[in-house]
Amino acid sequence: MIQEGQTNSIFRCSKAISLFYSGMILSLGFYSCSDKHREPVPDVSKIPVEFKVVRFEQEIAKLDTTRLESALNDLLKRYPAFAKLYFEHILSITENADSLRPGFVQSINQFLRDSETVELNKMVQSEFGDERILSKDLKRSLQFMKYYFPNEKEPVFYTLISNFSYGNFIFQDSKDRDGIGIGLDFFLGQAFDYKKIDPKNPAFSNYLNRCFNKDHLLKKTWEAWLEDRLGTPENGRFLDYLMLRGKKLYTLTKILPEIPDTVLFEYTPTQLEWCNHNRVEMWAHFLNSNLLYSTEMMKFNKLVNPSPNSPGMPEQAPGQTGSYMGYEIIRSYMKRNPQKTLLDLWKITDNQTLLNDSKFKPRNE
Repeated sequence: MIQEGQTNSIFRCSKAISLFYSGMILSLGFYSCSDKHREPVPDVSKIPVEFKVVRFEQEIAKLDTTRLESALNDLLKRYPAFAKLYFEHILSITENADSLRPGFVQSINQFLRDSETVELNKMVQSEFGDERILSKDLKRSLQFMKYYFPNEKEPVFYTLISNFSYGNFIFQDSKDRDGIGIGLDFFLGQAFDYKKIDPKNPAFSNYLNRCFNKDHLLKKTWEAWLEDRLGTPENGRFLDYLMLRGKKLYTLTKILPEIPDTVLFEYTPTQLEWCNHNRVEMWAHFLNSNLLYSTEMMKFNKLVNPSPNSPGMPEQAPGQTGSYMGYEIIRSYMKRNPQKTLLDLWKITDNQTLLNDSKFKPRNE
């Protein structure tokens, strides 16, 4: 058994590489470092979609403080579900936004005048004031969603500033339509030092805040949608988590076909190369350690959830190596079953059969 942090000979060392990949996501004219195994991309340019982005942080910033109560009332009427969610749960300013009590109105006035809030909004507008990722790229991803899931209703996208409380989330916006919140303050990249928010809070650890940039915005936005659609494993085995994570990652490559693998897996280029060179060894480790059918979450949590490392593997191994291998398994299954749609894949609940039918045999690059 490989001990955590120990380099074992069955794993291959990754060569140091340096690739510039910032800002290269989801623009057709840009070079994509997407993996060479991706299937041809369908033309979705003619697919009609109901595309709506509400720049809620801009709506908040332009509220007329001389008539704040009526301005808030108008905001609540235009965006009833999201405004209530924002004021009652995200900012936790009031328990009942509809009441427009004096204390609530006063709190909003203070919020709008708060120097840190004003400065944060300036940074967000500087980064996303006229950003194509929130228009052309987001709309194009919606067209891919409709291409693969024609019966799904298009969600409404809401951008916001949560003061670093919420990133991406899904909610019921209306009777027949979901809303997806996009916390833009979680995508400022190098323009903001996230560690200074709370150095002791693991939510802002380097292995996580490295992904707090524009490149990861669409991926994390659609992850919220996929979490809602695919849920959590019905059984608690490592195998079930592998298959679920693999389904989500594979679906993301269809909705976001130009997504680089570094963004898909949230790896650095060096970490990605290490995984690509050690697929056989990682799979052997899962099997030899009797992990595949384990239900002890503590044993495999870091293999399927964000983590700085994968316990039991060399220190070069990043976290979520189980998710990486789950994607490889799903990709193998779909390659062997080209008649299957994404919806067909989603409906498969017998993960042992899914693994068997994939005929998965890992190969190192």
